Amino acid sequence: MRAKVWIGLIGMGSLAGAAAGHGEGDIGLLWNGSSIITAVANDEDGSFAHLGEFVFAADLTDVGGGLIGGDAPGFFTTDGPTNPVGAFDVGTVLSYQTMGALRAWNGSDFSAIAGPRLAQDAQGQTILTPLTDTVVDGFGWTYTGGAFDNHPDYALIDPEVGIFLWEIRFTATAASGAELDTTESVFVVFNNGLSELEHEAAIEWVETNLPAPGALALLGMGGALAARQRRA
Repeated sequence: MRAKVWIGLIGMGSLAGAAAGHGEGDIGLLWNGSSIITAVANDEDGSFAHLGEFVFAADLTDVGGGLIGGDAPGFFTTDGPTNPVGAFDVGTVLSYQTMGALRAWNGSDFSAIAGPRLAQDAQGQTILTPLTDTVVDGFGWTYTGGAFDNHPDYALIDPEVGIFLWEIRFTATAASGAELDTTESVFVVFNNGLSELEHEAAIEWVETNLPAPGALALLGMGGALAARQRRA
């Protein structure tokens, strides 16, 4: 069930007529007994595709009240028969962290920190992406079995037309409190008002240039870009 709780910075708007973002799908979280595996999940039929996928796409739209936002991608897992890998134990806490500031596409890369910030709203709280490349804790949910389908509500604060990149990592923690695993970086490419061709170009750039965790921070300092220029 998708909860629609827009409060705090996001609470000025209404979700009446809001559309879910269009993208590859939800971020699927699977457990093979030792590692979290990300995949593209379909929360309608519980299926998973593209095991190991680390780049996801979504559109942000006008949701009313001057807000630009949406509720995709969500985070999905299940212990049912559609799970191709393995399920988390009941009581496992699934959480995420934002790994740095929201980034803006300049037509060539994501080296620039975006003007807007991304608000994530769930559990009666709002969390903002940081202004600098620092780590910020996101939300956590306890897995209770069956289908886990959680969709934070997203909104751009001081929105601009553009394409934006959000870098996160997921952690699974056992009911005992022991950390089970943390993923490498997962990237969400949000589009607000630009063409799908531009959106696809930005997605392809991420898939090609950001396979490693922490790459955005290096890019912001010019390190990754300089390294690519030297290799060229």
